[in-house]
Amino acid sequence: MNLSETHAWMILKSSHTYSFRRQHTIGNFIVDFCSTKRKIVIEVDGISHESKSNKDTERDAFLNVLGFRVLRVVGMVPFPDEPITAFLWTKIHELESSTEMVMKIRT
Repeated sequence: MNLSETHAWMILKSSHTYSFRRQHTIGNFIVDFCSTKRKIVIEVDGISHESKSNKDTERDAFLNVLGFRVLRVVGMVPFPDEPITAFLWTKIHELESSTEMVMKIRT
């Protein structure tokens, strides 16, 4: 895991409601974080994903067919402070209650 993923994991692993797993395999894909219970996938995208948007779109579509909602976090602040923690949880709740299957946010 890169630094942003490590800090995201520090935030996500504390939840007992969502029970996130890291580096979870779904089909032929390995997702950064997954709550199988809530059918939510979180991808922390860095610079390397800018050239992989077609593959990310393909992955998102596959996950959506299986009923997963995908939250793509671009440029996550590299430390789990209180504002970024609250922001991330707010976006997770928004995705879960919306009709969107994919949400992309920039931090």
